[in-house]
Amino acid sequence: MPRLFVAVDLPDDAKREVVALCHGIPDVRWIPPSQLHLTIHFIGEVDVPKLAAIKTALAGETLPPFVCQLQGVGRFPPKGRPRVLWAGVHAEAGLLRLVAMVARRLAVVGLVAEERPFFPHITLTRLKDVLQEPIVSYVSKHAEFHTDPFTVREFHLYSSLLTARGAVHDRVQSYPLA
Repeated sequence: MPRLFVAVDLPDDAKREVVALCHGIPDVRWIPPSQLHLTIHFIGEVDVPKLAAIKTALAGETLPPFVCQLQGVGRFPPKGRPRVLWAGVHAEAGLLRLVAMVARRLAVVGLVAEERPFFPHITLTRLKDVLQEPIVSYVSKHAEFHTDPFTVREFHLYSSLLTARGAVHDRVQSYPLA
């Protein structure tokens, strides 16, 4: 069964700037450049008929393109043992409209949004057994990180295959913003 999510890709310039952040902590496996994205909605595993319904539902109404910008770095959770390092995404109104639109479309096929609030970010790495001090130092060092603004002109439905070497993402379908 396909494991799905809806995402926005980063333009090459922004991706290069994010990749430049991916160093400086020993024994960490950084997300490969080809896998960097902004998740709009994680769907999870679905059967093939549900996949077809999702593809159709996402092709409905559209929104105009909007501007995004990456800003800052942080960690999840903000206190306690960190599990994820991320680059932040400025939550501009167009991005929030896209999130709401995708949630509405997916609700039509019986999928509901997560209960926790949407926090736009680009995952840099998932952490396992990493000491707290290098993480605190890393976040402090890169607190002022930002990219130039970029225009989002489409979003995508992806499948994700979990492997021993990490997730492998394949684009299933793309949806232009008008």
